[in-house]
This record gives sequence, structure tokens and C-alpha cells, in this order.
Amino acid sequence: MKYQAEITKIIKNTVSLTQSVESIEIETPLEGIGMDSMSFIQLVVAIEDAFEIDFPDEKLNATQVGTIKALCETVYEIKDTT
Repeated sequence: MKYQAEITKIIKNTVSLTQSVESIEIETPLEGIGMDSMSFIQLVVAIEDAFEIDFPDEKLNATQVGTIKALCETVYEIKDTT
């Protein structure tokens, strides 16, 4: 999936999870393995900085974009379709 390697690296460097990020399925909710609301915001800021994008307000919700797949799709939507 496009951007998966970069986002996985950002997650690894930003969020303390209960298992290694490499072993996580792309559709596993990150909240269920240790990401809280504060670490979600830190993750979003790190992704925004890395990709030089701004998440729209409606995407600032860990329930909506709280998987590796959803984060990749969001970055793709913002970066590649605008």
C-alpha cells in the first residue's frame, strides 16, 4: 500500500504500542494495542510534518483513521488527489 513503509516508521518512532508495529495487520485498530488520544495527536502531527500536509478536521478522529490502512489512505487522499 502506498505510504505504508513511511507511516509504519513514523508510528514506530512516535507511538508506544503493546506489540511491534511490523507485526500489526494494516486494518488493526491502533487504539486496541496501546495508542491513546494524546499519542494519536502526536502521530497525526508527525505524519503532517513528514508529508507536508494538513489533516482535515473530519479526519482528526482515531476511530476513523486509527489503522495503518486508514492513515495511508488519508495521506494518499490529501497528497495525491489535491
